[in-house]
Amino acid sequence: MSSLDEKVAFSHPACRFGKWYDTVGVYELEHLPEFLQIEALQKELHDTIKSISSTDIPG
Repeated sequence: MSSLDEKVAFSHPACRFGKWYDTVGVYELEHLPEFLQIEALQKELHDTIKSISSTDIPG
């Protein structure tokens, strides 16, 4: 298993999709309501990754 890059895993603007979303995506798709809804879902995903990674798992 590869090591976790916390900056990318914990930050929705730092990941590859986030960088696309904030540049090309916004430029081409910001007029779509569905596109604007993605940001909250992506933030939730990164928050979940952060929460899971900080959980102590026995064993």
